[in-house]
Amino acid sequence: MKAVVFEKHGGPEVLEYEDVPEPNAGPGEVLIQVKATSINHIDIFLRRGMPGIKVPLPKIVGSDAAGIIREIGPDVSGLEVGQRVTINPGISCGRCEFCAAGFGGQCTSYAMVGENRDGAYAELVAVPAHIVLPIPDSVSFEEAAAAPLVFLTAWSMMVTKGNIRPGEDVLILGAGAGVGTAAIQIAKMTGCRVFAAASTDEKLESSPASAASMSSWIISGPIPGSAVCDRRAAAAACSPAAQQRASLRRPICGRFSFVKFR
Repeated sequence: MKAVVFEKHGGPEVLEYEDVPEPNAGPGEVLIQVKATSINHIDIFLRRGMPGIKVPLPKIVGSDAAGIIREIGPDVSGLEVGQRVTINPGISCGRCEFCAAGFGGQCTSYAMVGENRDGAYAELVAVPAHIVLPIPDSVSFEEAAAAPLVFLTAWSMMVTKGNIRPGEDVLILGAGAGVGTAAIQIAKMTGCRVFAAASTDEKLESSPASAASMSSWIISGPIPGSAVCDRRAAAAACSPAAQQRASLRRPICGRFSFVKFR
């Protein structure tokens, strides 16, 4: 099969489009014929190389995938060859204490498609059956491949850890990025008032904030004056590392102000 592979770290020039062996669907796995994938920051980080993290080479990245089931391995039920599917790129065991508590992202054996195993920058990708999700005919492969990683990240930060509630104020930083656009939609679905911030008007125009209802406030460039929002809800829009720190602290009351820098 054809795949996009890199055998050394560097810029886009290290990517090669070449023939590689086809994967097989092992026990508990499904082989997907990839129709669409997406580009996430993790793909770029892995290609460039990350300090302290050894990436096995050669490498096929790509965490998001949508396509058609080509083959089903032993011990798989509930899925069919020819079915239209996408994936949850995070692989957890479902048995450890963190999985039992509903925190699959903190699984003791957590792995990611495209990072800890070959990803979707290929014609075929083999993944565990329990992360495969059927998609309706009304959803295109491109739409299905654009959603999983960014929405899972935003949901984990805002709902699982941030515990946002209807009527709260939520500040979304980087509103034009993938996680930011997902966060805006999740916050509005929850019934929050959304403050969307991005560095340029162009980035905001590409985000859901450009078509937001009157319950949303849009800020571009340096934040003018001060924007005030609930402190806990604002923390929910921070990085995963900040979220982990926030999950360890005591509940916070009060409000948090962001001020203009000169």
